[in-house]
Amino acid sequence: VESGFASFLFLYESVRLLKIAILSAVGNVEDDLDCLRLRADDESEGLSPPVREHLSISELGWSSGQQLVLERGKPPTLDEICLNVTSRVRGSTELFVVSRSLRIGDFMSLAMKRFDLAGDKWHFCRTNWCGEEAGLLEDKETSLETEKLKEGETLLLLEGSLPPKVEIK
Repeated sequence: VESGFASFLFLYESVRLLKIAILSAVGNVEDDLDCLRLRADDESEGLSPPVREHLSISELGWSSGQQLVLERGKPPTLDEICLNVTSRVRGSTELFVVSRSLRIGDFMSLAMKRFDLAGDKWHFCRTNWCGEEAGLLEDKETSLETEKLKEGETLLLLEGSLPPKVEIK
């Protein structure tokens, strides 16, 4: 997004109004607003997850000079979460916008399909701040919300079965 919009962020009450102003300025008012979303691009943190349109600019914490990216894709709704999944097998990371109530197992199936992976010996692992493995998501029946996954969190999709749980007496 051109820097002119970033300088006047405070003039827009919501993300949706800012998006309309951007499209009007670049002459693409024919584009379907519901098929475009905004993301902040930070020099140190990189590209943020897509933002929800009902939020105000002040709620997002954006300030003058903020770099913005307008991209194709539906903006997330209130009941959705944006998660990144990295497949080391494929050597890539994909953004997923999915329901918070989606079960881990169903999300894994969705991710495997997107990465074109097969088999039943896969699992998710959370990552720490530098992208290293930080904790397994062991219960495929639990929801993303129950696991308390955070907006924009990155999961690793790893090959291999989880070791069986053992009770220590």
